Amino acid sequence: MLKTINKSSPLIDLSWIRHFVDDHNFSDENRELLIRFWNRVFRELLLVKEATDKVEFYDSDSDEVSADEVSRINRALTQIEFFQTVKDEYKEKVFQKLVDAKKEKMDYSQLMALQNEIENLTMTYYEESIYHCQPALMRLFINSDLPCAKDFLKGQFKVDKNSGDTSSRIKIIPHSKGNSSENSKDYMDLLTSEEKNMLSFFGPYTLEWLLIHVLSSLFRIQSSVRCASMIERIESLVRRNAHILSHKDGNPSTHTPVSTYCKKESNNSISYPFGTALIEFMVERGLIDLKVRDVLSVQGGNKPEIKKKKGSRYRSSALYVECKFDTSLLPMKLQLPMVCMPRDWSYDVSESQNSEYLNISSLSGGYLNDHLNDGNSLLSTGDISNFFLYFGKSKKNESHKKAQSLCTVMNKLQNQGFKINEGFLNFLKRNDDFLVRKGFLMPELRINFKEVIDKVRQLYLDEDRSFHTSVNFDAVMHVLSTNIQRARYERTVIETASAYVGYTFYLPAFLDFRGRIYRSGILHFHERDLARSLILFNNVNLSKYQNCDLRKVYDTYLTAGGFHRQSFTSNKDAYVYFNAQIDEISSMDEKSPMELSPSVRECKNIDEVYILYSLGAKNPFQYLMFLSGVLKINYYQYRRSSVEYLLSVPITQDASASAYQIIYIIFAVE
Repeated sequence: MLKTINKSSPLIDLSWIRHFVDDHNFSDENRELLIRFWNRVFRELLLVKEATDKVEFYDSDSDEVSADEVSRINRALTQIEFFQTVKDEYKEKVFQKLVDAKKEKMDYSQLMALQNEIENLTMTYYEESIYHCQPALMRLFINSDLPCAKDFLKGQFKVDKNSGDTSSRIKIIPHSKGNSSENSKDYMDLLTSEEKNMLSFFGPYTLEWLLIHVLSSLFRIQSSVRCASMIERIESLVRRNAHILSHKDGNPSTHTPVSTYCKKESNNSISYPFGTALIEFMVERGLIDLKVRDVLSVQGGNKPEIKKKKGSRYRSSALYVECKFDTSLLPMKLQLPMVCMPRDWSYDVSESQNSEYLNISSLSGGYLNDHLNDGNSLLSTGDISNFFLYFGKSKKNESHKKAQSLCTVMNKLQNQGFKINEGFLNFLKRNDDFLVRKGFLMPELRINFKEVIDKVRQLYLDEDRSFHTSVNFDAVMHVLSTNIQRARYERTVIETASAYVGYTFYLPAFLDFRGRIYRSGILHFHERDLARSLILFNNVNLSKYQNCDLRKVYDTYLTAGGFHRQSFTSNKDAYVYFNAQIDEISSMDEKSPMELSPSVRECKNIDEVYILYSLGAKNPFQYLMFLSGVLKINYYQYRRSSVEYLLSVPITQDASASAYQIIYIIFAVE
């Protein structure tokens, strides 16, 4: 029997909620309980406009709806007041610059100027631009009645043993309150005299701007982060910038080297004084919350698992940070692809002679700007002193030859150009609703995380005791936060790819402490499945390929596509499987409707067939890209555009395969 739906009411398809708990390790019973709970949550949240617009809901995967009614479905969550996208002026400004610039043909100098603008908007931070950039945000951090961060750090501290769940918290008396005997009893100086000297290089509100930079870097995609990670990031950034500012003033500082943390020397000191104290600074101003989260209890039970380690037992809990303000106010701080070639990695020979060893941290390159940012070090680690990697004695020629060899390799790799897979990007956009319904993508859940918590908590308390016994509140909130994070990530990747359509872009290369090459940001071929599916090699030299080679290239493409579906014991098995999938889809036109599966019969177009065949793939987006792309190639046979597409698709089975292909492309072009 068909479900009756009021034709005058807007329809909201909630079938995507069935995928809300897919990536979480719940039992089948608890999974169904959570699906029911989240259905109730989102129906409640979406009904905020019911007084003016009658909204009706249905689940397209479980409710029977006629074809005519299905064709009228509008899964426009953004039309509902609660889900209206908060206008992100900062991110729009960044992407709009890219969109506007490609309307006119740009020479290389203009591309470099554009790249400098993008870096200034997304990577650097200046105190003088605070109010101009985000005045509303700065008003949250600066309160005339409270000490600024710089004065806050000059204060004293003691460990608060009565801080409840968040143990090892510290209490701080800001410098502005004075150091009377009553106030300072049992308190100790937060910073050493050497660390206090670092503060002299900062302006009145430089530290506030550094905090905004850290929050922007961490919360642009995520809804909560480990407190330890944030403390380390703040500590590194403060020390790094104090070091840079001291040298910019022409007064080489004798204080702690770049990124070397203050290690705990006695019971009267703390390991990360800047990071720890500035976390407390933000807590006191109501900017962030600290939450203890048991990482095992979020899997569904109320009792956190207690593990045994070396004879002692411990709970696997961790302290997390959540923003209490609207994170859409945060500037966009992401390391984006470059629209011009990266700055070559090199080192200052004269400066290297001042130290005994020529070490890897002496190299600079990558992004164009070397202003106050933490993105221009070849080594990825935040604490260089922990991984002192060097080429040898600085006065030996052999050391310089090693450094130059590394620079040559890194520069060759990062000068490889890429382009956006515009065809597949358009495929994702026109099939967005269907991809959401089938669990490939999350809907555009751009909601203020803090605004949702009270509603979710109330609905959780309204549930019966059996639900509370089966699923604790931490598990519910973990599902919400991870899905909001996933939605933000997916939409940011798609928006970023859209902005870079038409550009040849480059990915600066960096190293980790093991010497492994990696790229930074969210849009590169070391990233997750979605990002990988949107990247192609650019400027492939077709003249080097003869017809006899093309069949091999095509077969390699099919083999790589098979491996995105699942693992195989041989290349041949992957090739046979993927080829069979192509034949099966290609022959559908020759079959009667009854010969097709029910799910295929319901597909409105061939795009939806590709999507159905990609369900359950190991790398669903890359498999979908290979599948939809190969059928296009079959149709056009070996026309130039198809050959270029074949040669442009990265084979990303693993990291080493990706590196080999990049090297091959480089030599093929030359």
